[in-house]
Amino acid sequence: MDWPTWRDGVFSLRTFCAAALAAWISLRINLSSPGTAMLTVYIVSQPLTGMMLSKSVYRVLGTSAGVMASMTFIALFAQERELFVLASALWFGGCIYVSVLLRDAPGAYAPLLAGYTAAIIGFPAITQPEAVFDIATNRCVEILLGIGSAGVLSAIVLPRPVGPILLGRIEALLAATAQWAVGILRTEGTEEAPQADRARLIGDAVALETLRAHAVFDTRAIRLANDVIRQLQGRLFTFLAVLVSMQERGRLLRFRDPARWQAIRPAFEAVARIMDRSLGPDQPDDDDSIGAARRLIDTMQPTLEELRQSQTAMVVRILLDRLQDLLTLRTECRQLRDHVAAGTRPQTMRSAPSVSRHRDQAAAIMAGLTAFIALAVACSFWILTAWPNGAGAATILVVVFGFFSGADEPALSAKGFLRMAAVASVIYLIYFALVLPRVDGFAMLMLVLATVLVPAGMLMPAPRIGAAGLLLCINFLTLLGLSDRASLDFAGAVNNSLATLAGIALAVLLFQLTRPFGVRWMAQRFVSGIMADLARMASDPDLSQAEFESRMFDRINGLFSRLDHAAPGDRPILHGSLASLRVGHNIMILRRLSGELPPPASRAVAAALAALGVHFGRAWRRRSASGPEALASLTRASQALQALDTDRDTITALISVTAIWVTLSYQSEFFALPQTDGPALIRDLIVPTT
Repeated sequence: MDWPTWRDGVFSLRTFCAAALAAWISLRINLSSPGTAMLTVYIVSQPLTGMMLSKSVYRVLGTSAGVMASMTFIALFAQERELFVLASALWFGGCIYVSVLLRDAPGAYAPLLAGYTAAIIGFPAITQPEAVFDIATNRCVEILLGIGSAGVLSAIVLPRPVGPILLGRIEALLAATAQWAVGILRTEGTEEAPQADRARLIGDAVALETLRAHAVFDTRAIRLANDVIRQLQGRLFTFLAVLVSMQERGRLLRFRDPARWQAIRPAFEAVARIMDRSLGPDQPDDDDSIGAARRLIDTMQPTLEELRQSQTAMVVRILLDRLQDLLTLRTECRQLRDHVAAGTRPQTMRSAPSVSRHRDQAAAIMAGLTAFIALAVACSFWILTAWPNGAGAATILVVVFGFFSGADEPALSAKGFLRMAAVASVIYLIYFALVLPRVDGFAMLMLVLATVLVPAGMLMPAPRIGAAGLLLCINFLTLLGLSDRASLDFAGAVNNSLATLAGIALAVLLFQLTRPFGVRWMAQRFVSGIMADLARMASDPDLSQAEFESRMFDRINGLFSRLDHAAPGDRPILHGSLASLRVGHNIMILRRLSGELPPPASRAVAAALAALGVHFGRAWRRRSASGPEALASLTRASQALQALDTDRDTITALISVTAIWVTLSYQSEFFALPQTDGPALIRDLIVPTT
């Protein structure tokens, strides 16, 4: 366990002071629920300023949408409670659908807030519809007070902007990428880099987009260089894809033709020496050594006739071309990094690439439907039993579903919420019975609350136990429910605690009944998305490389964070997901060249792409049903290309066909293909997987 640091103590004290300030202002301007302002502070507070500001912006947007929805529903269905519940459940389910579809993007917070804000405002107001405007207005002002207080203190009390964190992450990512490249270029055996390091590298590259989205709120240089960061992230995705390709092809060549491997090793070593240098801004220019390395690579390129006659020569050509790519990418990443640090833009720059994320419609629909059913069930129980605390139970159920609907195993996360709610309930009842009756005045009240909230707040920044600290604070403040009218009804406090625990327990039960699939199902959804993108790549020429790469790395990151490389069943999935990158790139090359080849070869390549599209569309639904035809079509395309006169486009297409065939056969388990002999020239390249 990592013990809290002094920064964690500062964060906790700052957050509590912001909550106390929001509560004091609420009481001074006669708002009904200062507890809502305090709760808002703890919900939006983040150790980094930009994260807090971006979360606050989306909270305002989501709360505004939720307020308008609740007022609309009450205006339409004030006398028809059943219709009000139906409308609220449909709204909540739709908001959860959008939030889960957006996944961990910062914008996902707005629909989440819109969903449960409508319930938090609407359920108490349904019994007094004439007061809905006052309730909604008070809630909006209280939330704005909480956000404003948190923002002001975060900006003036030892602020920690995201911008420097982002720049440091970029530096570390460039260094780690270069070291991975050195490891691949200098490797002698077939061992791979530690999977944990590779998973962390991919995860950090994907996470740059989230950090960028937060950093624009607190760092001017990042705002000015916003598009440059997206360019840099796109270059990093390409860099990682090239390394994946080289790792597989290098292993293949070392296994099948050690002599050819030894012949090109000087080029690998020359590039490795360049990659091994620091990428820091104070390093001298290395254009001369890069030029020498490029010339050395050019002298080792196979002739066109060799490429036509030898598939092994094609692998050599692919590896040498990738070495050139590494040198280009290193230079581009270094230049873009310097512009990001300075907050400037290059004089000439391509349009920023599209950073596309994995969007799972099926998972989002399931989450939205589950949320709708859960709220409908909870409200039906409330209405049928006429339970006085039913609205409170339904409200906390909405909050739990809002928090955890996007999790792989929401029931497990909800159980953690239930445990912390039970702890908070015990603390709340002890305070309610023994401490609060002796409190006299606002200052004493805040001092008493600090004994719970400050220690719990120190846990919030910790990666492993931060959720427990946050949930303890949220549950304690929710149960406390500070208002402008003090009440010391212990029986009411007990009923309030029981209603909260009952609502959370019902959420756990409904999650277990409706969302039992878990991590394995989500991993399969990621693989299905990979196959769908490959199928689309084979049939849609408009899918851009940047969009394809960023979405693929997002899915690969999801797989690496969920699966275990040490598990025999998981290893082929992790290896195959990385291999999918190069399959997609080679499909893109074939699509570009298919219209420029002579008619017989063009038709064969088009047929191969069509067969690949069909197979990838079916691969994980009807395993191996279309695999033999896909491989056979690649064989026919290879034969058609070999029959043509030698030119650069023909050789490039032949290299891509060969590369796809090799990858599919090498990762046959992942791509749902049967083991096959294939053409003699290609068969000799396949490295046994056993």
